[in-house]
Amino acid sequence: CLLYSGTDKERPIKYLQFAVSKPEVDPLAYYYYAVGLHLNYEFVKAIKYYKKFQTKGKDSDVKKFEVGNSIVQCENGTTLLKTITDLIVLDKKDIKEDDFYKVYDLTDFGGQILVKIDEFQSDYEKKNKIKDVFYFPKNAEKIFFTQQNSSEGSKDIYYKIRNPNGTWSESISMGRPVNTKFDEDYPFMHPDGTSLYFASKGHNSLGGYDIFATRLDAEGNWTEPKNLDFAINTPADDYLFITDMKGETAYFTSNRETPIGEVSVYRINMERVPLDFAFVYGSFNSDKTKKAHIKVV
Repeated sequence: CLLYSGTDKERPIKYLQFAVSKPEVDPLAYYYYAVGLHLNYEFVKAIKYYKKFQTKGKDSDVKKFEVGNSIVQCENGTTLLKTITDLIVLDKKDIKEDDFYKVYDLTDFGGQILVKIDEFQSDYEKKNKIKDVFYFPKNAEKIFFTQQNSSEGSKDIYYKIRNPNGTWSESISMGRPVNTKFDEDYPFMHPDGTSLYFASKGHNSLGGYDIFATRLDAEGNWTEPKNLDFAINTPADDYLFITDMKGETAYFTSNRETPIGEVSVYRINMERVPLDFAFVYGSFNSDKTKKAHIKVV
């Protein structure tokens, strides 16, 4: 409950650690402990317990939770966090997850964020009344959006081209290297027409949705998507990255510090700054105990 309903993702760790210390524990405890470690950047230890869950958990649960991909994300995290920079946050608003797109102020960006209409939905989405949102640029001649075609299939990014008579073409999949076997979502084509930002659970995501950028090269091919790195991306879900014309500021959404059902919408300066580290060190001595719990705030 603390893992999903609280804002402090470190607090559940001690309880989950106690649970997995018991030999008779439900194997699901290994999974939730791994998730907690994952969210707290303890990637090596998280891999250990994801693998333990793979061995002891039900095959159906292992498949449902996509544990194999979680292990890959932890491996990505150990690489991505070797070089990290910090964000300059200009504004942050906490809001209900369903309403997150309503606080994006696109006055200086152009376009609007809309709930997807039938013309941009698959038959599966229409049948199951799935209403995603997508960015609709001003005077658009090409629209990028997400479709899911079955309950077993992942979300992929598609586009439509405006016909001379004002209608839209059939949906065209972006294919590789953008789409993977995992979910891709929330595409945003920059007004320059060559830079596409999107969220993905595949590629080298370090957990949940990460935000990626791909660019159209001189031959008209999309480059290999690049992870925007920490601190834009975290082991939580980070998505719908929209930047202004000059690339000076951007909006994106994350559930890194929110309870379930809520998210934070950040407005950031696109300039990245070195992370300011502080090292706290010293020694502890006692004649009465060999154990100490030291907390640095």
